[in-house]
Amino acid sequence: MMHTRVGFGIVGCGSISAIHAAAIARLPQAYLAGMVDTNIAYAQAAAQRHGTRASHTVEELLADKAVDIVSLCTPSGLHAQQALQALHAGKHVVVEKPLALTLADADAVIEAAQRNGR
Repeated sequence: MMHTRVGFGIVGCGSISAIHAAAIARLPQAYLAGMVDTNIAYAQAAAQRHGTRASHTVEELLADKAVDIVSLCTPSGLHAQQALQALHAGKHVVVEKPLALTLADADAVIEAAQRNGR
């Protein structure tokens, strides 16, 4: 059986992102493929600390074929929209709680995950 490593992309480079990066580093079948933040300086500094690259936009990170899974470390109000964006780009998604701020948004994310096989 062949094992491949999965690439994680982190969206949001605030304090919680360091915890996600450390957890990814402990997974033998995973690696940190990239990071992005609305503040490119934060993204660049975090990427340098964690030995990966910084993207300038979420769209750039989602277009990266090395990114299989997106870890959302952004403010709660952005989770549903960013999860939908990642799911529609064919990525698996890990979302910091809460998944969404409304039941309708949570249902939309669940439906998109099911529709996209993620």
